[in-house]
Amino acid sequence: MNTEQRFLNWLATGRTGYSSEYMGFKLLGYNKKCVSHPSDPGDFNRCLVMLQEVFNGDKSQLEKLAGSSAYWDALLPKWDYVERTFLEEVGFNWSKGTNAPKTYNVLRNILDNVKPNKKDTPVFSINLNNVGRRTK
Repeated sequence: MNTEQRFLNWLATGRTGYSSEYMGFKLLGYNKKCVSHPSDPGDFNRCLVMLQEVFNGDKSQLEKLAGSSAYWDALLPKWDYVERTFLEEVGFNWSKGTNAPKTYNVLRNILDNVKPNKKDTPVFSINLNNVGRRTK
C-alpha cells in the first residue's frame, strides 16, 4: 500500500479525531478548511498512531504543518518533548496506562499561552476532572 492508501485505510478502520485527520490530510498535501491540533492526550495519541501507521513514524513530515495555525506553530518545536512525556507516562497507544495528567499539563502549558491568528479556528478545552463529583 502507498501512503495515501494507508491513510484511507486508517480513516476507515482506525480511531480518528479532528486533529489526527487534519494532520494526515495536511501531510499528504491536502488543505482542509478546518484546522485542528491535538489539545489533550487522547488527541495526541491519535496523532502519534496515525503518524506511525500512515507515515511509518516519520516525524520529518511534521514540518508540513508549520504555518497551519498559531497552535501548530507553538506545538511543533515541542513535539518531541510532548511525545516523550506521553510515551513515558502511558506508552504508545495507551499500552502502559489509561490516564496522562503530565502530558495533559504539558499540552495545556504550550497551548494555553498561544495568541491565535485571525484565521485560527477557536478550540475550546473543558476540564473534566470534577465532572460527576459532588461539591458541597
